[in-house]
Amino acid sequence: MQIIEISEAGSSNQHKEHDNDIAVGIDFGTTNSLIALSNKQIIQIIIDDHGQELIPSVIAFHGKDFIVGDNDIVNNLRSIKRLFGKKLSDIQNNPALFALVKDYIDLNSQILRIKFAERLMTVPEVAAQIFLYLKQQATEKLNLEIKKAVITVPAHFNDAARGEVMLAAKIAGFEVLRLIAEPTAAAYAYGLNKNIPDIFQELARRASGEQAECSQTYMSMRSPEARQRQHLKDEGYRGCYLVYDLGGGTFDVSILNMQTGIFQVIATGGDNILGGDDIDHLVMKYFCDKYKLVKSNELIKLAKKVKETLSVQNKCSIIYEEKILELNIEDFEQLISPLVERTIAITKDTLEQTNNPDISGIILVGGSTRIPLISKSLRQTFNTTIFSDINPDKAVVWGAALQAENLTSANVNSLLIDVVPLSLGIELNGGITEKIILRNSPIPISVNKEFTTYVDNQISMKLHVVQGEREMVEDCRSLAKFELKLPMMKAGGVRAEVTFSIDADGILSVSALEKNSGISHDVSLKPSYGLNENEITEILENAYQNAASDHNKKLLQETIIHTKSLIYNIENAIRETPNILAKNEMEKIDTVINTLKEAIDSNDRDYIIECSKTFETITEHFFYERLNNATLDLLKGKHIDEIN
Repeated sequence: MQIIEISEAGSSNQHKEHDNDIAVGIDFGTTNSLIALSNKQIIQIIIDDHGQELIPSVIAFHGKDFIVGDNDIVNNLRSIKRLFGKKLSDIQNNPALFALVKDYIDLNSQILRIKFAERLMTVPEVAAQIFLYLKQQATEKLNLEIKKAVITVPAHFNDAARGEVMLAAKIAGFEVLRLIAEPTAAAYAYGLNKNIPDIFQELARRASGEQAECSQTYMSMRSPEARQRQHLKDEGYRGCYLVYDLGGGTFDVSILNMQTGIFQVIATGGDNILGGDDIDHLVMKYFCDKYKLVKSNELIKLAKKVKETLSVQNKCSIIYEEKILELNIEDFEQLISPLVERTIAITKDTLEQTNNPDISGIILVGGSTRIPLISKSLRQTFNTTIFSDINPDKAVVWGAALQAENLTSANVNSLLIDVVPLSLGIELNGGITEKIILRNSPIPISVNKEFTTYVDNQISMKLHVVQGEREMVEDCRSLAKFELKLPMMKAGGVRAEVTFSIDADGILSVSALEKNSGISHDVSLKPSYGLNENEITEILENAYQNAASDHNKKLLQETIIHTKSLIYNIENAIRETPNILAKNEMEKIDTVINTLKEAIDSNDRDYIIECSKTFETITEHFFYERLNNATLDLLKGKHIDEIN
């Protein structure tokens, strides 16, 4: 297995002599993104050309170029992060999300695509523009070649969403050392992974150059809560921690279990359409109602400034359209209390998932958590330590940067952790690689996924286990093949659960279970057998160089598989009900089937999609008549009272 070295408390990192050892941390946020470098645990957050540390996660298309991070450009796409792992149907069934992105998505495409001018792009391709901008800014400001990154993702992101984040970063030229959960990164920033650290000295040292934050840190050390944290430090940070993350557009709450330096996310909750932006809109509505104003982009920006001012002052006055707009802390808290109460209710519900363990502390993440009412409500509800010494906008990227440094450091005093050197998965129909255990996952680990059949009465499922980062099986390394016997069922009726498990010794076990019949099969093997470090490096380099072309190959194969399924279904239906339509209509269907088969052979994805749409139009009447006949057969000879 590949060994990753993690620094112990008190060990110092040596100066990095080669750019190849440089790795950044990236917080890819819904509203803003940040990129940072940790050197000897001193963190530098990159400031972009616009003077921003918090770089807006917005993308616009101007001429032939993408423009990233500029909130003032009209017609920009926001919240691309919300689209990771989503299908078109997922978005259409979410009114709030659909309203946000409807002008940018192609409603006629079978696969979720984003429209920019005349271009149609997948979500990872669009998101890659933000990663590319972050990479370029870091390269220019640090005067270093940046290739490696640790990237944070929400704890609730599924495999599909995580995979698209990985792909977006790879398209931008990043080698992704690890995806880590945002709450884990925040906890890591506070040093909760360490047993006997002087956390507060580290916070001040890491933030050197950020004098205001350092002062705040030292002031907080004199508070009763700081003294309580000192007691926790002496006892060792173990137990359950709650991460309360109120971002611009989303609210996430996570429960972390921490034992001997290992974090485990044991429960997640939240609301993906609730965030600090909602507070801004409440303030704007208050001003509109009180001062008879009309909602505008300028007024929403002023409302945001009022919110930020009332986080540190008791009253705020601004001038807008020759009027003095005033809001005091009492009215502000009354205004937002329903929203805060909702976040508390969600937090309680999430805690109930874990049988309400004793909470050792609450970590605040997201700029809106600066609002005093939030800390006050959390303290009153849970009566525990509040961790807010680190700027809540930056806690996640701090943790990512620290983890990035750890993963690229070679220290004498270090804790060795085994990780999976290359992704492991199986072959899907069409030669597509389905990754099950991702590269750099810490071991031991166990992951399972459920699959089904493609055709009727399939009697077995051939499982091909592969290793590698490429999208197509032909470009990955074959590890094992075995066969699972299946009961004869209609296509989609079989439920085959495939489980990949790696133990502490790096032994991979793959098992498959057909849930309806109980039939199972398993095989054990060592995934890294026969591969040295140079071969692993070569495999990874090939994956990065071919990320875009591999992605296009995968899209083509997915389209071909879907199209073959259409042909299989219509041919099967015609065999079962051959006399539904007139001869000339059946001839049209035969013609469009042949055209579709020729389109598949052309390997032209756009042409296949175009022919598929024609096919669906021509065969629509056939399936309507087939359903109508089946309904009549079902009702034939039955009295109305029998139909219920």
